[in-house]
Amino acid sequence: MRTKVLLVDDVKFFLELERSFLDREGFEVLTADSGPAALVAARRERPDLVLLDLNMPVMGGDEVCRALKRDPQTGRIPVIMVTSGQKEEDLERCRAAGCDGFLRKPLNQVELLETIGRFLKTQVRVAPRIPVRVPVTLVVLDKDRTPAGAPIEAATVDVGVGGLYVERLDPLPIGTPVSVTFTLPEFTAPVRAQAVVVWVNRPFDKLKGTVPAGMGLRFVDLPQSVRAVLELFVSRSLAARRGKS
Repeated sequence: MRTKVLLVDDVKFFLELERSFLDREGFEVLTADSGPAALVAARRERPDLVLLDLNMPVMGGDEVCRALKRDPQTGRIPVIMVTSGQKEEDLERCRAAGCDGFLRKPLNQVELLETIGRFLKTQVRVAPRIPVRVPVTLVVLDKDRTPAGAPIEAATVDVGVGGLYVERLDPLPIGTPVSVTFTLPEFTAPVRAQAVVVWVNRPFDKLKGTVPAGMGLRFVDLPQSVRAVLELFVSRSLAARRGKS
């Protein structure tokens, strides 16, 4: 049985773009162009995941998300909110609605599939993640991307070119911007980058039981020099795996 994803957006262009990304990966794709239609489709079809636009007329995505989470029939379906805004209030609406993750428009295929892959048993990750446990320092950033708190010490679970997963019993809220600093094995210079929390795995309500409590971070505006280091680390690790097999 194919994995079923419900796409919800009032703009036809975005619906077709997202559908094209998922069709290539063999998903069963359902669509809805309004909030009320999304609720009907979700309750009738019971999708494995909902990709939901925040800003829609009549019934916004945050209202739809609340309704889905309140309904015992749909409450466990992961909901990824999509927003075109950069405003903090947009992210706060997503968090307050109880969504499981979020993405910003314009979407690209790698980010979309990588985010969906975190919530589904189906493996759709385009950019590979390498299991690696190293210390990482996180600093929460404010809206101007300047430090807004004390450093947080944690540890990575996996790292890839697109982002990393950090183990933490008390994960930061979805949408929180952070700076990250960590040093990869066999590299001397630390990786320093900015990222945003895109999903969380809470200790007593895990979305993905195979990984410890923590949060998934997606890199933002990654410098080319940092990307090159991450690509080299990933390629070396994959080559080492093939050599052992």
